[in-house]
Amino acid sequence: MTLEKIEELGFFLYETQKNHHTYQVENLTGDANIEWAGWYANFMLENGLNDRFGLAYNQQGLTRFLQDADNEFRSEEREERWSVFYARKMLDN
Repeated sequence: MTLEKIEELGFFLYETQKNHHTYQVENLTGDANIEWAGWYANFMLENGLNDRFGLAYNQQGLTRFLQDADNEFRSEEREERWSVFYARKMLDN
């Protein structure tokens, strides 16, 4: 795993966040989406996550990963961006 790959996947996660925000504003009138991980997983898989990064996630596995990574990230103060943390963990799997 290279730093370049981590940063590329981190940017992909950031782009996913931006698209999710648009979805929230336009479809949920700004309300929080408690099913965010499923939305992210679907978006990422439809936009080539596995092919672009050599991964083999399915919808359920990626949703679970995102929920677990979020819980771990929030469990303590971190200096790295959430997207880099998730990307590093995802590429380590």
